Amino acid sequence: MDEEYHASIQGRIIAIELLMRGLLAAHITQQSEPLVTLSTTRQSFFATLQNLERPIDSEADLIWEKAADALEETFRELEIRVRSIVAKRQDQLVGAGGVLAV
Repeated sequence: MDEEYHASIQGRIIAIELLMRGLLAAHITQQSEPLVTLSTTRQSFFATLQNLERPIDSEADLIWEKAADALEETFRELEIRVRSIVAKRQDQLVGAGGVLAV
């Protein structure tokens, strides 16, 4: 593979990751319990990754390890984003004289 092709693939992966983070954040923050939804979604993604059929060899092991690392990082950053959005909404409610359910 040449350098431009490799860079193109990496660029597409980054773009897909950013799109997914945005879509997941938008979906999760629209739920009544965003942090519970985030946790459930995370568990579902990891279960799917774990149950995918794949070759059993050292290369596949490394790829799956990197995929799990990427999912972990994505959900860690997504949790930060979701917590920030939830906190802003709560601040807006308090500032508008709204009542927060505890």
